[in-house]
Amino acid sequence: NYISIKPVDVVVFASNVAFDATTFEIWAPLLNGARLVVFDKYVLLSPDRLAKTLVAHSVTVLHLTAGLFEQFCATSPSIFSGLKYLLFGGDKVNFAAIINLFKYKQNLPEHIINCYGPTENTTWTTTFEVTADVIQKYHILPIGKPISNSFVFILDKNMNPVPAGVVGD
Repeated sequence: NYISIKPVDVVVFASNVAFDATTFEIWAPLLNGARLVVFDKYVLLSPDRLAKTLVAHSVTVLHLTAGLFEQFCATSPSIFSGLKYLLFGGDKVNFAAIINLFKYKQNLPEHIINCYGPTENTTWTTTFEVTADVIQKYHILPIGKPISNSFVFILDKNMNPVPAGVVGD
């Protein structure tokens, strides 16, 4: 309910095979008839190489860890130009990264999605599509709504559920 991968899409597999994001990066394209391209860590860790390789393979879907997403937003937000979907997550994302990304207004990805959730839930549990109005509306990045066929409980410091919109863990 957060992404629509089509046969014309090209999805990057850039994770370590032991990382839970592999379940998305491999199965999402294969189950939807899309093309899967494999990037090694030397491409992924170099903004210049990554930008060139994304273009060379006509990549439409890229998932990054929160740390890499923050680093690229700070140093090279233009590498995301031309993407249909930019997904990031695995940890809390510094809101400053979002602000930096939206300062670069040229050719932002069509969909920028915060994917949040612990490894125990197989990749992520909630998603939130980030748009330009998020910067004015929020001061922290929301984790969004549960993916299909799941639900979440947000708890206060005493492990009691909090209502929708209230900060918790």
